[in-house]
Amino acid sequence: QEVFGNQAKYGIYSGTSKESCADFVFATNITMSNTLDLFEKDEFDYIVLMNVIMLLHKRIRRLFNILNLSFC
Repeated sequence: QEVFGNQAKYGIYSGTSKESCADFVFATNITMSNTLDLFEKDEFDYIVLMNVIMLLHKRIRRLFNILNLSFC
């Protein structure tokens, strides 16, 4: 919020909160993997993964495959 201030809307997408209509959505890979059918393939411009070792996990590979993502 220090960078964008009130110009951007932030959301939490978790087991208890489903704020997906935002400029920035913060979610866990498990929550996203379990609800991928709710998102369009072009839903996200960027996905930032905080734990790179998780890229090896099958859930992350599934997320990238379904959303048609690539590494930058």
